[in-house]
Amino acid sequence: MGPVYFSKKNGCAAVTNLADSVAKIKLSSAFLSRPFLLFSFSLYAFGMIAYLSGTVLEKEAKSLIVLAGGVGYRVAAAPNVLEAAQTGETITLYIHHHVGAEAEELYGFASREELRHFDLLLTVPSVGPRTALGILYIAPPPVLAQAVAEQDTALLTKVSGVGKKTAERILIELAGKLQPSEAAGPAGAVQREAVEALVSLGYTLAAARSAVQDLPRDTVTVEDAVRHVLQTQHQRTA
Repeated sequence: MGPVYFSKKNGCAAVTNLADSVAKIKLSSAFLSRPFLLFSFSLYAFGMIAYLSGTVLEKEAKSLIVLAGGVGYRVAAAPNVLEAAQTGETITLYIHHHVGAEAEELYGFASREELRHFDLLLTVPSVGPRTALGILYIAPPPVLAQAVAEQDTALLTKVSGVGKKTAERILIELAGKLQPSEAAGPAGAVQREAVEALVSLGYTLAAARSAVQDLPRDTVTVEDAVRHVLQTQHQRTA
């Protein structure tokens, strides 16, 4: 019998023999006697990584190396995760395990809400993991919900690779899929402009985005938003 290959088909793992196209293949005792190979096959075929807790071994430009159980996992992460992660400290992430034709990739998020929005974006035709992560980079969950409620294509077209037609398709596909409470609060345009103003004042992008999530619901101007953030910061440091 020729070599055995493993492939994904119809959501399951199929074992195929390319040498003689035998329909029924018995795994050899040699394979079964190798726990690592069996574990790897079982993980690939029957399960996905959904949650990861470990130590930040390294920080890269767009990803983290997380050490868990003696194994280092490269996890592509959203900016807020990268900003907060510190080498040598423990981190816990909700994971989207993407299995592509050429590679498997892990995408990590700080909350279930972020992961849910990421998964929703992946349901839109032509939106892949990298594009979805790029959208969440400029539009965290509350901002994305507001953009969908307002049908704001201008925000989404700021993402590399997202044109007007794709932005319109995203808004159509996500309409009705976000909880009303997620769209509550100041208008998306106010939040976005407030973030830009805070960055110009020296805030990091992640810190600015985090700060505008706590704005009062009756905030209607960028000036009010920035004033609230600065006053809140002053009270915390006083």
